[in-house]
Amino acid sequence: MRQRIAFGSIAVAAMLAVVVLWGATKPTSAIAEMAENIRRAKSWKATMICESGRPQEPTPALKLTSTFYWLSPGSIRMDTDGGPGKTGTEIYPRDTHGIDIDHGNKKFRRQSSRGGEIPPLIILDKLGAYSGQADRDLGQREIDGKIAHGFSIAMHKIDPDTQSGQAEIWIDTKSNLPALLRYEFKDAGQPAILTFRDFQWNIDLDLKLFDPTPPVGYADATPEPPTLAEQVARITKGLEIYRELSGGHYPRGKIVYGDVTRDEMFAMIGIQGKPTSEQMQSEKYGMVMQAGLGLGTLNGVLRDNSDAAYHGKTVGPKDAERILLRWKLEGGRYQVIYGDLRDEILPLEQVRTLEGK
Repeated sequence: MRQRIAFGSIAVAAMLAVVVLWGATKPTSAIAEMAENIRRAKSWKATMICESGRPQEPTPALKLTSTFYWLSPGSIRMDTDGGPGKTGTEIYPRDTHGIDIDHGNKKFRRQSSRGGEIPPLIILDKLGAYSGQADRDLGQREIDGKIAHGFSIAMHKIDPDTQSGQAEIWIDTKSNLPALLRYEFKDAGQPAILTFRDFQWNIDLDLKLFDPTPPVGYADATPEPPTLAEQVARITKGLEIYRELSGGHYPRGKIVYGDVTRDEMFAMIGIQGKPTSEQMQSEKYGMVMQAGLGLGTLNGVLRDNSDAAYHGKTVGPKDAERILLRWKLEGGRYQVIYGDLRDEILPLEQVRTLEGK
C-alpha cells in the first residue's frame, strides 16, 4: 500500500472548483474555475492519511500518516510516519532521479525519474483537467475553521483507468482551493480510505526539501535494475496472462496500473476480498501474481518514461503489425511490443509510421 500511494503506484492531482455561492453557479463552471485555480498554484502542503483493512475503526489494519509537499512544475516530497522504525521519506524532483529513504534502518534506494504518467491515487492532476459535473452536492460544513462546500464524484469519471471508488472534495469557499479530499476505494479487495487535509496553498517551500542527496551515514540499498530484456519478458508475460484470463483482450486503457489490473484478474478468477489459504495455493492465483509483476513493470515504464505510450483501447491480440506498447530508450530508439506480443527495437520514424503519425 505505501509503495502504491507513494508514486509506485504517484504525481499528483488537481482538484475541482466551487465558488462562494455554490447554488448560484452551475457545477460545471465551478469545477472549471477550481481546476484553473489549481493549475495556477505554485506549491502546496498537506497531511495525507491512508487507512486500509478496517478504515475508520479504532485499530485499522494499516494506517500511515504523511506530510506531502508539491512544488511547481511537479517536484514531490512525502515524509511518512509508519510507527517506530518505520519512518521514511520519498523525494522526486521534477525530471530527475529520486530517492526513497528508510530512516528506521538508515538505508536509501535511488529511484528513476518520474517523467511519464503519474498514478493518480494521490488525486490532483487528473482533476485539474476535468470538466465534467459532480455526482452529488454535499452542501457546506466547517473544516479546520474554514467554511467549505463539498461534492462527490466517481473516480472513473476522472480517470477511467484507476480504481473504482468515490472522491469527496471539500472546497474552501473563500479561496476556492481544496480544504479536504477523501477517497474511498478497494485495495486487493479490502476497503481503504485516502484522506488529504490541512492544505496550505502557494506557500514558500525550501528547495532543499526536494534535494535527493542521500543522508550522511545511510547505506545504499538500491537494487540492480532489470535489464531491458527482463522488462520486456515480464511485460509480455503479464499481458499474455491477462489476455488468457480476460477471454482475449489486454487491459483496455491509456494507462495500466499494476494494482488495478491485479484486482481485475482476481475478480476474473472468482476471488473477492481477501483470498483464502486454499485460493492462494491455486494455479490461477499464482498466474495473477506473476501477471501483476509484469503489469506493474508496464506501469513503471509509463510512469518513468516521458515518451511512452500504451494503446490497449485500440490494439488487440490480432493486431500483429500494430504497436501495443512503446517507450524511448537511451540513444533515441524505441522498444516496441506489438499486438501479438512480438517485440522489436525501432527508430522513431518507423514508430511514427506504425502509429499513423
